[in-house]
Parts: sequence; structure tokens; C-alpha cells
Amino acid sequence: HKNHVGLLRAARALEDAHGHAPVLVLSGSDQGNGAHVRAEVERLGLSRRVRLLGFVPQEELAALYRGAACLCYLT
Repeated sequence: HKNHVGLLRAARALEDAHGHAPVLVLSGSDQGNGAHVRAEVERLGLSRRVRLLGFVPQEELAALYRGAACLCYLT
């Protein structure tokens, strides 16, 4: 569905290389991968930097985009 795990690993690499990483706000309905994503957040030690929102309605998603420093669209 979405490559959240790839983004989490990139955030871990940024923190390891530079001592900090951005706060990640991840959206999307659970397509059967939610438990794995949550486990990766914990395994990578990113729980303070990751917000798992689940499904976000279109009107709220637009507000998230407006407030974001960047948007990562991973495939």
C-alpha cells in the first residue's frame, strides 16, 4: 500500500547521520500492515518522532499538507 517502513528507515538513517530527524506524520487506512509499521517504529526507536494517524478524511488531509514542511510520496 504505502512504503511507510521505507520512510521510517530513512528517518532512522537521518537521525544516525545528523543527530536529528523530522517528525513524521503518517496517514492511511490499515491495509493489513499497521502492526508491522508500529513494530518498526518501536524497533527503530522512533516513537517520539512518529505520529500514526490512520485514515484521514480529505478535508483534514488538506490541512496536514498545508502544515507540512514536505510531503513524501513513496511507492
